[in-house]
Amino acid sequence: MSESHDMLSIDARVITDRGCQREHNEDSAVFVQPGDANSLATKGMLALVADGMGGHKAGEVASVLAANVIRRRYYRSRAAPAAALVEAFEEANKAIFEHGNTHDGLRGMGTTCTAFAMRRNLGYLAHVGDSRLYLLRDGEMHQMTEDHSLVAELVRQGALTQSQADGHVDKNVITRALGTQSEVTVASWPHPLTLRTGDRYLLSTDGLHDLLERSRMQDLATTLDVYTACETLLTEAKQQGGYDNISMILLVVRGADGETARPAAETRKVKVKR
Repeated sequence: MSESHDMLSIDARVITDRGCQREHNEDSAVFVQPGDANSLATKGMLALVADGMGGHKAGEVASVLAANVIRRRYYRSRAAPAAALVEAFEEANKAIFEHGNTHDGLRGMGTTCTAFAMRRNLGYLAHVGDSRLYLLRDGEMHQMTEDHSLVAELVRQGALTQSQADGHVDKNVITRALGTQSEVTVASWPHPLTLRTGDRYLLSTDGLHDLLERSRMQDLATTLDVYTACETLLTEAKQQGGYDNISMILLVVRGADGETARPAAETRKVKVKR
């Protein structure tokens, strides 16, 4: 799909797949382009991926609930986009936690979630867990989220190298999720990121980025159109075993007038508020 917003347009492709070995798809992936002008002007577009957990179908319940609550609360909030995203995540955490504690078989369910909002030429992020957002710009691929996982924390502490973490037996043990506790700390950017014509943004759950080399993800996501890129990424993840659900959203920023938005000096300097 291709959606326009002020001076920029966004080409978007969404894929969520159960993979090769799981009986159910406990991921959710959504791209929202509001139909009314006011919501588009005040909140822009929203892309979100979530990876549920918690046993038989509980993860599916958690990820779908997160996607629905975040989408609804974000667009209903009167706050600016950054604050509205955090509010939406906090409401989703409460909804999942309460639902899990009042329904048999769902206690302890939770979900990772990464949401990227695009209003005019600015991008806003909120995330919890190890689903990711990547920026592909000027021939480089930047991970714009910090994993809330055991091995990622050990890397930050210097106890593991990144290469050791990539192959670690506990690499999928997360330390933060929506709905597993009554309160959650939502990671967000303290300042928005300027979107530039030609930028590509890839949101993914770990069923994708755990299976494919980053260089291969970069090559496919950069050189192919959004439809072909996502289909090929999915195919190659399945060829590597597809042991988990696989979800992704690829976004391409295009300037409606052919001009590039002003350069974003913060590309390498964005810090995630933990």
